[in-house]
Amino acid sequence: MNIKNFRLYIFIFFLVFLFGWWSQPNSIVNTSPDSDDYIALARDFNDPISEIRPVFFPLLLRFCMEVASKHWKYLYIFIQLTLHSLIACLLFKFLRNFKISKISSSFLTIVIGCNPSLLYYSTYILSDYLLALLTTIIWLMIFELIKRKPNEKVKNVIVIIIGIFCGFTSITKPVSIFLFLPVILFISFQNSIKNKVKICLTILALNFLVFFSWEFYKKINSPKLVFEPLDTLSYSINMTSIRAGLFEYGNGTPLYEKIIEDERLTEKAKTFKINLSYTMDTQSGFMDFKNSFHDTIKYDKQFANKVLSNAPLKLLIASMSNWHSFFTKRSFGPSPTSFVGMPKIVKTFYSKGYAYLYRPFLLLGIIISVAFLHKNNEKELLLLFLLFTLYASLTTAIFSPHGGEFPRYRVWIEYIIWIIVFIPVGYFIDSITKEIKKYNDA
Repeated sequence: MNIKNFRLYIFIFFLVFLFGWWSQPNSIVNTSPDSDDYIALARDFNDPISEIRPVFFPLLLRFCMEVASKHWKYLYIFIQLTLHSLIACLLFKFLRNFKISKISSSFLTIVIGCNPSLLYYSTYILSDYLLALLTTIIWLMIFELIKRKPNEKVKNVIVIIIGIFCGFTSITKPVSIFLFLPVILFISFQNSIKNKVKICLTILALNFLVFFSWEFYKKINSPKLVFEPLDTLSYSINMTSIRAGLFEYGNGTPLYEKIIEDERLTEKAKTFKINLSYTMDTQSGFMDFKNSFHDTIKYDKQFANKVLSNAPLKLLIASMSNWHSFFTKRSFGPSPTSFVGMPKIVKTFYSKGYAYLYRPFLLLGIIISVAFLHKNNEKELLLLFLLFTLYASLTTAIFSPHGGEFPRYRVWIEYIIWIIVFIPVGYFIDSITKEIKKYNDA
């Protein structure tokens, strides 16, 4: 790397980092009810909450607690924003692979780096952002594998990183437990990759080594725990069934009996149905209904199995009704305390500008980018993008009880989505710039 490029990387890193820090002036982390679970597990890996919460994100919290003690939350924000800024540098490098100019690549990278949704969750005690970092690194490593065609030694290192990081995602959030599937599928389709079987087996072995290490730890240290990793599916099935008006298909089960015990809950459950819309907003009253139950009963496997056997097609349609909103939900904007000193009009422009980037530009941008990659014979990159995006969006739609929090559930794939969307944008900016230069020269 020459000195000019090095300076550019440093500029991007610090610009993104300082902007992110500015967005959180008090360095106070954001929390949700789920945050308490992760903090509890970070303080005690044998906490009963380990039944439903994976360990990798709590490991990060524990590291911060051990290093910074009472001030661990400040260190947490610092680490997250540092990693966010480093990812921005990697995305800049990615765009430069496509001969997009330094100016255009820098601009588009900074647009991603200043994305309020990514900044918002980088300061949240939730696993979504860590999952985004791991997934993006896996995706970029696969890109390096197919584009760079590294020597055998480097290739082995890349494969090991991919396998280990796949394992890390599986113990970060349940939705990514099968992330190895698009990885294996993609490699299997690549004729240019030698020793495909060996590579796939290595990735699978490392992935399951990490995953089962955590499961083995729980079995040894908490033998009374009976909850299995895939049991989280029961919660999603149950809540989707109720939201879709299918609760009566689960008759005779503990959750069903709990609903009919209270006449108000029964009447409310009968009113729920899927109302198709552009953004699939959460139905009025559903969240209050959902929160009226203890967490244990929400995971009723009998109810889930009953609905699956009695109304599988209706349940599938109800689950998939959310899918399109994965791409149409707008991001969260900055909080009122963010960006101290920023003029109100600038802050409004910033918030609304990114809101419009998500809707309608995101879905339109994906369609344009897919066509662009296909036209320019970037088949490997197109397939890699589609496999990861389809996996993330479909699993989110199917395994999420409602679409109200899709802006959060989408975060883990946003780096990948936006960098792909911005490839044709970069070419367009460069072509306009060249035409302006020609005009001025003339």
